[in-house]
Amino acid sequence: ESATGKTIWISATIMPFADAMGGDQGHFLVCTDITTSKESETHKTIFNSLDALQDQVLLLDADTLAIRYMNRSACKFNEMQDRADYEGKTVAELQLGYSSETFREAIADLLNGTTSLVELAVHVADREFELRIQAVDSLNQGRQLMIVMIDWTAWKEAEMLRAQFVSDVS
Repeated sequence: ESATGKTIWISATIMPFADAMGGDQGHFLVCTDITTSKESETHKTIFNSLDALQDQVLLLDADTLAIRYMNRSACKFNEMQDRADYEGKTVAELQLGYSSETFREAIADLLNGTTSLVELAVHVADREFELRIQAVDSLNQGRQLMIVMIDWTAWKEAEMLRAQFVSDVS
């Protein structure tokens, strides 16, 4: 822990030194704070994992509803290639059928802290989705909203195929 009580990562180099007879006289310790580097590695690992998900994952700024992150699935669904395509856009510019105002109204209990999770059903392009939205507090980016968009139409289609397979095999 640092002097402020915050948990930090350090890299330590210990160099012993001896007297003329080779006896141990002590050691010299050099510590380097590598917390930022470790946090960057962790963030990269997390975002790589999110990018691999089939469900759409988005992070929004809780105050402005600006998009901070979209995984590959969300980019593809919204016909965007990468960060340059969604940077500066808001939730109102996504294919969710919400303006910023109506989205704020729908998640008001989450924004005011009454609840920790809001689930919304949306229909987009003849598909049924569930949005699971949670507030996430970030040390360096403030409050964010994490949205996981689950394609229930695909789930129902897969469930019907599974049921048909079981019926055929029985």
